[in-house]
Amino acid sequence: MTSRYRKSLSLKKKMCILKKVNENQHLKRVDLAKELGLPVSTLNTLIYKRQIIEESHHQSGSSARKKLRVHIRKFADVEKVFLQWFNQCRSVKIPISGPLLMENAQ
Repeated sequence: MTSRYRKSLSLKKKMCILKKVNENQHLKRVDLAKELGLPVSTLNTLIYKRQIIEESHHQSGSSARKKLRVHIRKFADVEKVFLQWFNQCRSVKIPISGPLLMENAQ
């Protein structure tokens, strides 16, 4: 029994694959996956995560990245207020220590 060979795809490669999917919409996914040398499940995953991949490609400075990090922010409003406080302190040159940050973050 042989183990499966796993390879990571860069963001650039993922975008190229999605471009080929757009160009070859008349082909079945099985045939397109064979043509690209990918498992069908990988192709389906890329198509399913298309929006995340495209957003990451536009936001990322490097298209050689292989790992997508999607940040789920539970407390976006708190983070926004905390960042405003931090910027105000820095603008008036108040020294900010770790304990002070932790106290204000809570």
